[in-house]
Amino acid sequence: MLLAAAAAACYCDNITFCYHKFGYTMEDIYSTLPEVFEWQVKYIKANKVPIIHINGFAGPGDNVLLTADDGWKSTLNILPVLDREQVPLTMYLIASVIHPGVKEYINPGDLRVLLADKWVEYGCHTNTHPVMTKLNDAQLKYEVNDSKASLEEMTGTTLATFAYPYGILNKKVENYIRQYFSAAFGVNDGINTPKTNLYNLNRFVLYRNTTFGEFIGMCASLKEFRSDEPYTVRDIGESDEYGKRILFPRVKYYKFKAKGDSGGNVLFVPNSYLGAGWNYKSVRKLLDSGTQCGVIVSRNNNIPFYRPENNTMKVLQGWGMKTYMEDMVKAFDMILLKEDKTVIVTWGDGFDLVMAVLSSTDKYNSRIRGIVAINPSFPEAGSGDDVYKKNIDNYNKQLAAGEHAAETLEYFLKIKTLSDMVVLEPDAISKFTGKMGYKGNMTNKDLLESVLNDEDHPDLGIDYGHSEYTLDDFKEAFMQPVPLFSMVVPIAYLRDLNDIWLNDFVSEELGVVDAKSVTLPVSYIYSGSYANAVKKSREVFPGLKEGPELPLQDISTIEIMLSNNVSDFISTEAAKMLK
Repeated sequence: MLLAAAAAACYCDNITFCYHKFGYTMEDIYSTLPEVFEWQVKYIKANKVPIIHINGFAGPGDNVLLTADDGWKSTLNILPVLDREQVPLTMYLIASVIHPGVKEYINPGDLRVLLADKWVEYGCHTNTHPVMTKLNDAQLKYEVNDSKASLEEMTGTTLATFAYPYGILNKKVENYIRQYFSAAFGVNDGINTPKTNLYNLNRFVLYRNTTFGEFIGMCASLKEFRSDEPYTVRDIGESDEYGKRILFPRVKYYKFKAKGDSGGNVLFVPNSYLGAGWNYKSVRKLLDSGTQCGVIVSRNNNIPFYRPENNTMKVLQGWGMKTYMEDMVKAFDMILLKEDKTVIVTWGDGFDLVMAVLSSTDKYNSRIRGIVAINPSFPEAGSGDDVYKKNIDNYNKQLAAGEHAAETLEYFLKIKTLSDMVVLEPDAISKFTGKMGYKGNMTNKDLLESVLNDEDHPDLGIDYGHSEYTLDDFKEAFMQPVPLFSMVVPIAYLRDLNDIWLNDFVSEELGVVDAKSVTLPVSYIYSGSYANAVKKSREVFPGLKEGPELPLQDISTIEIMLSNNVSDFISTEAAKMLK
């Protein structure tokens, strides 16, 4: 049944996933590990949700559609998975890249291999992958009509569906596509329902940094999928900074429903690098005790990477401390003003962001019962003001040179890649030992442990033999719906943080002028390297009421948040504060 014939009768709900590459390049955010792809396919099948052919999109019953854009050569890496699992994949091809001599895209020989596989199907993705809203009529014909004819000749099939490059369209482009295709896909997150526009269908784009838990959360849009812990997600603020009909949330709020109701709410506010997924033990313990939990996911994790890269990075340049404070105020207005009493659990510069907001307004004071701070940032506390001045100068130079984000993306993509392999095959010999600069045959878990520990970063590091957590605890973190790492941290934000650290939390521009007025109870959990940071925070916020502390030996922030002892401390302190 063709989509064109079935469109009017479409009554199913659908999730469509958009992939690009399937390979072992560690730094490429668009490349999904073949092993991860196989896990995702098996997860869908285990929940007995059909993975459909493209011509079954409008058929009966809820379903999943797998698509891959552009026509990358690495798609050949997952043909064995498609054949073993007997699931179809629709490739949206760029016509102009299919020619002899290409390296990363499929060539005519590769296309013959794909055409011989009955599980691979095809759609149109233009001739040259342009931003279609910028095309005139002649260019539209070349990118749409000519590419459709060329691809149909190459594949020997009729291409009934289209995918917009970058997901960018306007009404003119949509109306043009309507003349030649029965449906078209964008790249906006969300499921497709009978009410979804057939010519701007939703697709979840999958990246190298997509966690197993985030994938499970995407699947949970269909009622057939059941997640372990019920939660709802709400977007706080939207942006159309990339052009018409492209929206993405600035902040997301994950609300977890407690088992029972002991009263109160605990809100987790991550820092700019490490997400709340690592704190899943504390969330779970609080939920079991009847305490509601929520997690704020900042704009760092919601950057739509699948956009023209220059535009993505250009937008980041304006994301300073003021922007993040505005986001936090919106989040606090929605969450705190609706709750009678809340405890905030935060770590790193998440503590700074919370305190900046509280130092600029008193409207949340009656709603917050206390703060549990894990390794509050104040980097290099005790080293003198010259350190902050030097940092500010360096960040300003980087911004003047056109740089927009701290260089964390490539590194964290490597950590995420190694972590995925630890989750799937911990004791298998790693494919990445040489790429990470090590020699010999190291297992996946041994390689990741070495990489994290050799980094000697106070927030990173793992010891699977620690008495407070296990390898299984580490793996479980990757099954959580909220992010574990932020891929990008804007330089402007880091500069502004150093500025308020330098000036002891006084900034007329930001409205941060009354740090001494914050008089909430606070409990600190900190490792040895953060002892000076705790001391510094007491000096800057003398009105904070000191509560019990949990000083630890020199272990990383990740290890702290995975610790059973720490989750017990957080749940106990939160219960005291809420009472």
